[in-house]
Amino acid sequence: MYSGNMIFSDFIFSPNPYLLKAQSTLEDGVFLTNVSGEGEFEGENAFSKYKRLKEIFSAGETAWLRMPMIKPLKAKLVELTLTEDARENMIGYSFRFQEVKEEYSSKNEMSFISVGEQKSVWDIEKDYAADAERILELNESISDCYDVHSGERIRIS
Repeated sequence: MYSGNMIFSDFIFSPNPYLLKAQSTLEDGVFLTNVSGEGEFEGENAFSKYKRLKEIFSAGETAWLRMPMIKPLKAKLVELTLTEDARENMIGYSFRFQEVKEEYSSKNEMSFISVGEQKSVWDIEKDYAADAERILELNESISDCYDVHSGERIRIS
């Protein structure tokens, strides 16, 4: 699992939100995750960070959401609230992301990639929002997270 800062699209939450809640719901037979939380941006660029997050919210884009200790998911930022008046060098916010139900042409659809130079399963997990343990399960030829070779075609889902 990912253990760094929370990231959505190209936006890095720094620092990570101080409150984070993930809740699964069942929709049309598929479990989807909603992630909500609260945080504060601090420093000279606090307002510009909030403004950038608001631009992403307004655009309604769907992107990968990566968070510590939670499997990456394709999501959309559906709520963003300024939780307190901006003070000098600090702005509080709350948010909610909703996982996007992906449509597949087949329930057995598989995703493959070609491994780049000097990549490990950990790098692939980060780059493709895949799960390292699942990659190892799907590829019997890979004995550990460093046993991948440049140009090798592997299954990631």
